[in-house]
Amino acid sequence: SILAALDECLSSFVDSRKIIVGTKLAVCNCTLEGKEDGIDPLDRNYSTNPKSSPVALKLHANSTRRAKWDCKLGFCKSLF
Repeated sequence: SILAALDECLSSFVDSRKIIVGTKLAVCNCTLEGKEDGIDPLDRNYSTNPKSSPVALKLHANSTRRAKWDCKLGFCKSLF
């Protein structure tokens, strides 16, 4: 897993409990922050601890929406 960095609007949705743990999100055009050349999440040296890992996936409200509850997880052809 990779940590997520939310913009101000998505953070307000989390604070108001419109997005909770288990909510499926359809995401497009997110960016990886903290590492220019990317990372391998299966690498033994990679840690999801926020104190030791500066890498996060930056999510923006304009390119994020809730997915249907029965939607399969993973890459999709086109959602937007």
